[in-house]
Amino acid sequence: MAQISDERKKIESAFMKDFWDLRKAVATPESRQEYWNDVVDRTTAIWNKYDHDPYLSALILTMVDDIEARSKNKNMEQMTLNLVNRMRKKRGLPEVK
Repeated sequence: MAQISDERKKIESAFMKDFWDLRKAVATPESRQEYWNDVVDRTTAIWNKYDHDPYLSALILTMVDDIEARSKNKNMEQMTLNLVNRMRKKRGLPEVK
């Protein structure tokens, strides 16, 4: 089995630190446009820093896909809760939190 070269180990090690810092910064999806602009700016910077490496790019894209999916789920939950509360209000019932 082929070993990972020392140079590749250095690249991936540096990437993992950058990736972890990125993940911590953008892990909680927000609906604000500024948040999504920040995600794009940060991911693009890392993508460019590592010369669009296919393996590292796949990790970044997987993270962005995860954030996007959780954002959509969060938004869907909020939309459902808003609908339920409008219906409860019409019936004179208290809001659900």
